[in-house]
Amino acid sequence: MSAPTSVRQPVLQARGLVKTYGKVIGLDGVDVDLYPGEVLAVIGDNGAGKSTLIKALTGAVVPDAGELRLDGHPVSFKRPQDARDAGIETVYQTLAVAPAL
Repeated sequence: MSAPTSVRQPVLQARGLVKTYGKVIGLDGVDVDLYPGEVLAVIGDNGAGKSTLIKALTGAVVPDAGELRLDGHPVSFKRPQDARDAGIETVYQTLAVAPAL
């Protein structure tokens, strides 16, 4: 049985993530806590910022504001390789993985 969330520490935290593309707001102060052994699904309408969030968490885009913490320590990923080096990888949704679908 796992400890309550209040006792466990997130492995990856995001606080106040903001990303804009000109006048388009991709992320507007997003907070996320990812815990060890947890599966998190990111769902929403087209244009809701799902891809932007994942890219911000994994170094594919650099947030305009906010903070990322890995195991409680501040991190700043400038490229996907930085996230990979820290043990974070992205599996993008694609039908090529399951051609029968």
